[in-house]
Amino acid sequence: MAADIGQLSNLRPNSENVRTTKITKRNETIKPKSVEVITGDGQTLQDGATLGPLLERAKINISCIVREGKPQPKVVWYFNGEEKLD
Repeated sequence: MAADIGQLSNLRPNSENVRTTKITKRNETIKPKSVEVITGDGQTLQDGATLGPLLERAKINISCIVREGKPQPKVVWYFNGEEKLD
């Protein structure tokens, strides 16, 4: 699949009857089509939902699924203000 390099604009013939073009790359930002947060038991959390109450040291599994978007969305988890990798 070819990469999207933008659009062709200002097409016009030159004196030798050869077409010249100018290629400009568009920097588009497209919001994700959907973002879902799913618990380990398959429950989808609504926007602004609270997961809990939880017992201290309880283990939970949550996943975030982001569909589409440009540039490719990056999911980052935070706990107590610190970025977590897992």
